[in-house]
Amino acid sequence: MARLGRLRGRHLVSIAHHRIRWLPHPTLVTADRPVQESATTNLHRCSPTATFMMTMNVLVHGETDKGAGQRMTFDRTDEQTPDDDPGARPFARHLRMLRERAGTPTIEAIARKASCSTGAVSNALNGKAVPSDQVGDAVLRALGGEPDEAWRQMLTRARRPRRPRTPAAPTSIAGPATAASDQRPALTAPARRLLSKTVLWWTAASALFGTLAVAVILVIITANSSMEPPKSGDAPPVGDGPWPFTVADVGPFGLVVRSSGDETGTQIGSTSETLTLWADCVQNTGFDPRPDTGAGPLWYRIRWPTDRPGKDFLTSSPVDRYRGWVYAGFVVPSGHNGQIPKCSSE
Repeated sequence: MARLGRLRGRHLVSIAHHRIRWLPHPTLVTADRPVQESATTNLHRCSPTATFMMTMNVLVHGETDKGAGQRMTFDRTDEQTPDDDPGARPFARHLRMLRERAGTPTIEAIARKASCSTGAVSNALNGKAVPSDQVGDAVLRALGGEPDEAWRQMLTRARRPRRPRTPAAPTSIAGPATAASDQRPALTAPARRLLSKTVLWWTAASALFGTLAVAVILVIITANSSMEPPKSGDAPPVGDGPWPFTVADVGPFGLVVRSSGDETGTQIGSTSETLTLWADCVQNTGFDPRPDTGAGPLWYRIRWPTDRPGKDFLTSSPVDRYRGWVYAGFVVPSGHNGQIPKCSSE
C-alpha cells in the first residue's frame, strides 16, 4: 500500500442526515497518485455537522480518513414512511371520506351532533390521536356511518405501538480495513490543548444551562404553590353584577365562547383554564352539549370583548361591551355561591 501523504485542498463529503459511513476518499495524495480536486469538493458546501465531525477526526486521530483511501459520508436514515403521517391512518381516512359524503360539515357541527368536544373531533379527523370507542362511534354516527367490525379493527390497529425502525448497518465500498489502517498516531500537544479547551467550554455551557433550567423550575413551582384554587363560598353574589366565575377542567383546548347558548350559536372566541369570566345571568336553553358534567342545559351570559366569529383565546372583563355564552359545566363561581339572576329572555 502506498504511503499516505499530506491532504491538500478541501475534502469531498457526501451529506444526508445522521449516520456516518466511510467511503474511498478522492483527494488523498499518495506517492503515486496526484491531487484530485474539483468545484464540488469545497468544504464550504458541507453542513456544520459534517465540518465538526471532520475537525474532531483531525484533532483526535491526526487524519481525515478512517483508513487508507477512505472518506466519511452521511446516509439518510430518517426518511418518512406512510406510518409517520397521522392523517394516513385508516380510521382517519374513513372519517374524512364520510365527512366529504356528508357535504363537509364543520367541526363544530360534527361536535354538536356527536356530543363531544371540537378538539376530539379534529384529532380523530386528522389522525393525531386515536379516539376511544365511545367518542369514535359518536363521530362516526354523526357523519352518517355505523360502527362495524371493520371500524373496530381500524381503531385496534391504530392503538398498537409502532415498532422502532432498525437503522441499516454502516457499509463501506473500500472492503475490510487492514491492520495498518486501524493504527492511529498519538494525539499531538496542540491538539490536546485545543481538545481540552473544547471540553471545558462545553462543560461550562452545560453547567450554565442546567443552572438556568433549575432556576426556572423553582420559579414555576413557587408561583404554582402560591396560587390557591378558586373557592365557591356560601355567600350569595353581591351587587348588581357582573359576577366572577372561574374556568375549570377544560384542558389545553380551552372553553368555547358562543354567540348564544342554544344549538344555533357560533364560536366567537375561546378562554383558558383558571381565567375569570364575568357573568350577568344564567339561562336554561335546553341545549346540553356535555351531559356527563351533570350541569344540565345551563349557560352563563358573560361580558366579552367581541361578537365576531373566531377561535382566538381572549379574556373577559366587567367593562366589555359585547356578550357571549359559556356552558355551565366548565365554570365555577368565584367568591360566591353562583346563584345569580336568570336572564330576562328566559
